[in-house]
Amino acid sequence: MMKDFNHTNPTPIIDADLCNGCGLCVTACPHNALGMVDAKAVVVHPQACEYDGCCELICPVQAIDRPFLIVMREDVKRDG
Repeated sequence: MMKDFNHTNPTPIIDADLCNGCGLCVTACPHNALGMVDAKAVVVHPQACEYDGCCELICPVQAIDRPFLIVMREDVKRDG
């Protein structure tokens, strides 16, 4: 995955060892966040990624993973 240190939103993780270079994820991404580099899919525009899962769903070899984002809220009252 290409790093953009000014970008803080989550982006998919693409396992280059699993990627077969079919390009289906690049075609499926409506935000043009993915591209092909050295015949492998990579996140080339992380700031464009909307983290909607199109790429993960279409990957035939399951090389793409979207880690969960856990958000802690301070305004939630807890009993006990």
